[in-house]
Amino acid sequence: MFFSIYYEDIMKSKNICLLIYDLSAGGAERVICKWSELLSIQYNVHLIVFRDEVNSPYDHAGKYVCLNVPSDNSSYASKVKTVLHRAYKLKKYVDSNDIDIVISFCNECNLVNTFSMHHAKKVCSVRSFHDLDANKYVSFSLKNKNNKIFVQTERLKDFISQSYKGNIAKRTYVIGNPFDKTKIEEMSKEEPPSMLRDILARYRTIVNVASYKTEKNHADLLRSFEMVCEKIDHVFLILIGADNGLESELKGMISKSKYKDRIIMMGELKNPFSVVSRATVFCLTSFTEGIPNRSEERRVGKECS
Repeated sequence: MFFSIYYEDIMKSKNICLLIYDLSAGGAERVICKWSELLSIQYNVHLIVFRDEVNSPYDHAGKYVCLNVPSDNSSYASKVKTVLHRAYKLKKYVDSNDIDIVISFCNECNLVNTFSMHHAKKVCSVRSFHDLDANKYVSFSLKNKNNKIFVQTERLKDFISQSYKGNIAKRTYVIGNPFDKTKIEEMSKEEPPSMLRDILARYRTIVNVASYKTEKNHADLLRSFEMVCEKIDHVFLILIGADNGLESELKGMISKSKYKDRIIMMGELKNPFSVVSRATVFCLTSFTEGIPNRSEERRVGKECS
């Protein structure tokens, strides 16, 4: 199994719970779905979410369960109530289904996993340095001596060990994102969407693959593209990604660009590799990333710019 050698408690488990807010398009969501497929080879996997996402772009395995406790940010009191409600429902499910270990992804789920008084072992997955800064309660999950911690890099593990002291280094394990190299290479050889075939074949292209949200910094990408267009003719920018609250604003920014005819928004694609493999440049402009899933683009021969 892909990370059993790092964590002996997993090897002793039969029933594993993977906990995340929902399965909308995103890096953590994509990874947890891949984990569900890999772990299901050997274990009974329960994939638990707090909000149902019926249009999830990712395949997953195991038993899918929605506890139906979406976020309520209307007031501080409502936020506290939501955390407690989630913790209670998680405990009830975990205890009634004999779950051996709960692995939570991202800050809000790590907090719930820590608060919940279920009997299972607890693992909190910290996805990036940004996770450590974005939520003042993240230290509560990290400092809890009963929690194990999964991170993606040795550098992040070292940073956490130096910042929190104690025995945290012994409780922290480095687990990289799982990639299927063969499948990625096969998908890269498939035909791209018909509307892009001529452009990819005849012109220089810049491709960006990222959810349409503020953290992905599309504003700077658009400004940089305009600078490129001032010096290079016949170059196109292709944006691939699911809407995460910024799509309408992004369309507005594009409409104001004098090079708007060279900018193409494709939305979420089931196979972005068929486009990336044929592009001139793959560009990533995010403010923050953990280990970006789009490091997969190297599998199709594209270095990230």
